[in-house]
Amino acid sequence: MPNDTPALDPTMTSSTKNYVVQVTQTWRGKDSDGKVFPLHWALTIITSDIGDEPSGNIYNAAGNIDTYYFDQHNDVPLRDANWRGDLPIGTIRQADLADAERILADVEITRHHTNWNCQNWVWASIRALRRGGYAVQMFTREQLIEKMDKLLDDWESGEI
Repeated sequence: MPNDTPALDPTMTSSTKNYVVQVTQTWRGKDSDGKVFPLHWALTIITSDIGDEPSGNIYNAAGNIDTYYFDQHNDVPLRDANWRGDLPIGTIRQADLADAERILADVEITRHHTNWNCQNWVWASIRALRRGGYAVQMFTREQLIEKMDKLLDDWESGEI
């Protein structure tokens, strides 16, 4: 059952521990013409945060316009050389993680549509979690894009 507890408290027992949910963006490089690809977005859940090396689970739409599919990686580092920022959007109780993962696995994937990509999947996933009763922030798609653009600016200026 989802819980509206808003903050991560390190004194909680394992049965009541909350995991931070965030939107994470990574650099994808440039195409053969030198045009910058849109940043890749994924939902990530921090399950272990030791020092500057958070690890946890990554949920995203992977592939390309013809092959998009739901992709999940558990207990992996959440930052690498392509990392361009994280936007915390809420929490999920450890006990509810499996239910939240089922919700994410059921988010619709669109193929063969030039205007659809992983960023659309993340937006739909945030809405699905919210509809499922999870304590995640709600904002417009435009506000989310603005927040993610600000993170990229912060990364480029060395603030994060």
